[in-house]
Amino acid sequence: MPVRDNADVKLIVRITDAEQMRDQAKRFMNKRLRPDNNDGDIWVLQSPTAVETAALKSLGFEFFLKNEPTHKDKSWAVQRVVKFLDEKEPQEMILWMSDAPASYEFAGRKFAVVNSQEPEKQSVLLPVYTPTSSEVVTQAFIEHCCHAYKMDHDGFHGFYHWMRVLQNGRQLAKAENANIKVVELFSLLHDTQRRNENYDPEHGMRAAQFARTLRGSWFDVTDTEMELLSEALIHHSEGYTDGDVTVRVCWDADRLDLGRVGIEPKPDKLCTVSARDPNILFWANARAGTVRQNELETGRVVS
Repeated sequence: MPVRDNADVKLIVRITDAEQMRDQAKRFMNKRLRPDNNDGDIWVLQSPTAVETAALKSLGFEFFLKNEPTHKDKSWAVQRVVKFLDEKEPQEMILWMSDAPASYEFAGRKFAVVNSQEPEKQSVLLPVYTPTSSEVVTQAFIEHCCHAYKMDHDGFHGFYHWMRVLQNGRQLAKAENANIKVVELFSLLHDTQRRNENYDPEHGMRAAQFARTLRGSWFDVTDTEMELLSEALIHHSEGYTDGDVTVRVCWDADRLDLGRVGIEPKPDKLCTVSARDPNILFWANARAGTVRQNELETGRVVS
């Protein structure tokens, strides 16, 4: 859970793995930790004395002054303004967290990031287009997925691609009677863990692992649905065409967007009857091949 900021906070300290800490460092830290000033990874210190600051340095802690501009380069501690998704007060708060926290939740309240101390990393895609919401597809979850993606969203595998896959998936899921929740989750998660735009054979496995960390906090699915989602994520770039109809719809939703990289989907490489329909192929190819330029020019995704 992130740590709350306030006017009295002066130092931000990184909590080292306890097994790697010297006994003296453990005693120093444990004496000063309280439930409200750390999350197990980040520790905020209010008005530390000169002796305490010197001790932190001598004991090997990584820390910085809150007002130092260099903290923008610390991926383990970023100051963010967040907005809570419920209607309770306070509606906004300043929190310290890593640049990819395990949970966007504080004191049992889910939140979305309002701004960042790293504006150059804030994609213009958060988001200029919000698809029809559902149990899975919410503004907060889209933003969470966008923050998890470490490459340029203007590339081949970022936000705009996810939105087209989502639209493809919804169309196919309805026609094939597939599990829409799994298809929507796949659409938003399948490329979030990519590390490059070219050959990254493990990104599907990483996406499945990422999805498992979100289950129960960002979405609820049955064990069967989780198995289907994992299978779809792990194997989505391997060219398979056999499997459960929901998994096949996920793969086709992604493959129908190949036009964005100049590849026209081949019907014999698609998994479902609906995806092979000439009208669907034309619709998907037109969007993937021509909409991209419009998106870059206008900043809008066209349905």
